[in-house]
Amino acid sequence: MMLDDDFEIKIEAELARTAKGPSVSWFDVSDIQPPQKTLLMVTGSSGYRTHRQFLELAYVDEDFRPSRGGPLRWQSVQNDALLDSGYVPTHWAYPIDLPEVA
Repeated sequence: MMLDDDFEIKIEAELARTAKGPSVSWFDVSDIQPPQKTLLMVTGSSGYRTHRQFLELAYVDEDFRPSRGGPLRWQSVQNDALLDSGYVPTHWAYPIDLPEVA
């Protein structure tokens, strides 16, 4: 089922009106290095026209995949390199409170 743009705009407006989003502080990767081995929310340009920005949970582990002076090598929760999907995070934030899972 395809959703038209008007429907998506109405849903987004209603969600914005009725829900208070969590307060998130985003840090520019070039200004503040992310903590190592910590699951973070990351975002940047997706390279697509429909959804211009990506949002992923990822981490940096210089012991596992060193950047060797190049750009940080972000790993997804599946342990895949975000760069393999064409994603290069430009900003990171500590994740919102996630529920505990067994």
